[in-house]
Amino acid sequence: MVLTIAFRAPSRTELSAELNLHERCFGTVPSAVVEAIIRDFAAYHSNLPTCDQRELYRYEASGEERVLAVDFEEVIAIITED
Repeated sequence: MVLTIAFRAPSRTELSAELNLHERCFGTVPSAVVEAIIRDFAAYHSNLPTCDQRELYRYEASGEERVLAVDFEEVIAIITED
């Protein structure tokens, strides 16, 4: 599953909110990892105590371990493609 995360980075200057919007495409990520990210994103923004603001997700791609760090305070959208 192709994963793209849209986020608003913290501003160090007085830039407008629109200028701080970014997208990052992580390429193909295992479906189970994408589903966990989506579930944790929903839990965090529902103020459930089961999810921390920052989470690490680990998976293997091309024989190498990948670590994806997500700060749910900054994430505004999760976009997936099959």
